[in-house]
Amino acid sequence: MSILTKKGDKGFTFLFSQKIRKDDERIEAIGTLDELSSFLGIGKSFLPQKERNTITQIQRDLFLLGEKICRGKKSKKGMGEKISCLEKGIERREKKLKLDKKFILSGDNVISAIFHFSRALTRRAERRVATLIRKRLLKDKEVLVYLNRLSDLLFLIAYECRKKRKIRL
Repeated sequence: MSILTKKGDKGFTFLFSQKIRKDDERIEAIGTLDELSSFLGIGKSFLPQKERNTITQIQRDLFLLGEKICRGKKSKKGMGEKISCLEKGIERREKKLKLDKKFILSGDNVISAIFHFSRALTRRAERRVATLIRKRLLKDKEVLVYLNRLSDLLFLIAYECRKKRKIRL
């Protein structure tokens, strides 16, 4: 089977069996999730194995979110457990980190900057999903909650990584 179909040459794609424009808001949201997952893959490559597993699970979750966006309706498979897992990760990191009370700029090192950029991509995905919910193209509001928690977790990961100087290039 070839990946070359030429079906998208005229600016359309398929969402399941429905033909839609490539700049459709749902495709924009799914594309942003894809960008985020790809960028998280870069960050993951710098992390120890234990931390890689966390990012791998997030990448899997992003595929699930993409499916929810494609379907548009609330599915039986909720995100409650995944949201709870993110919240536990946030709480665990907050306990061990002493957060500065000042505004944090990215760029302390490459890995921290990667996770700050991933956080910003998550916020973009969150905005795209908020539009879908407002326009009633997506009924599953847990997608928005998941992304909101994820951006908080990625901020903490970036903050935690700012002290790490040993990175593989």
